[in-house]
Amino acid sequence: MAVWFGLTSGQWRARVSVAGGRRLLEATRSEDLRMQIRGALEFWPTHAAQHQHRIHQRPTRL
Repeated sequence: MAVWFGLTSGQWRARVSVAGGRRLLEATRSEDLRMQIRGALEFWPTHAAQHQHRIHQRPTRL
């Protein structure tokens, strides 16, 4: 996750990695951005990310 403040835009932004890919979140207040980050992470539970990873792994040969 990366969080930054745009001086020219006056916006807080965060790039959050979730199971479906990355999401860019924006807010005018840091508290609002924090709530958006929590919502994004709760929407994509960690077990979904692990399941997604297993699907795209190559099968192991015996």
